[in-house]
Amino acid sequence: MTSFVGRGSEVAEARRLLARTRLLTLTGMGGLGKTRLALRIAAEVRNSFRYSDTAPARQRTLHAAIDGSYELCTPSERRLWAHLSVFSGGFDLEAAEEVCAHDGLSPGELLDVVTGLVDKSIVTREEHHGQVRAARARRHGEGREMPLPASPNV
Repeated sequence: MTSFVGRGSEVAEARRLLARTRLLTLTGMGGLGKTRLALRIAAEVRNSFRYSDTAPARQRTLHAAIDGSYELCTPSERRLWAHLSVFSGGFDLEAAEEVCAHDGLSPGELLDVVTGLVDKSIVTREEHHGQVRAARARRHGEGREMPLPASPNV
């Protein structure tokens, strides 16, 4: 690696900022050496970031965090989360109504349950071409409860 001549103040500023926060983003035009600067800073401050085994168990792994989120959901939110696992991408309320038609939720109740999942960051709200759609990570809802009851219409 070449030297960081003239970058000492930038390194010092980044270290000062990292003392106050755990995340730092370097921005600027391409070709200025942001990646090299970030690697240099990361190497210098590596030992100040330690794994803490005092964190609650629900925060130690992604799987535990998802399970913790699932446990915070109401029974209706859990059922809807499982139903929405059929979507590999986004969905809108009409599509959610279709997959949940046999669950006994009225459109108003469905909107309330979807809103609960949005509030818990299970479902994210997105807009595509002026139309609101919701999307979520599919894997999170899979296998979280017993199989759904068969639809009486099938």
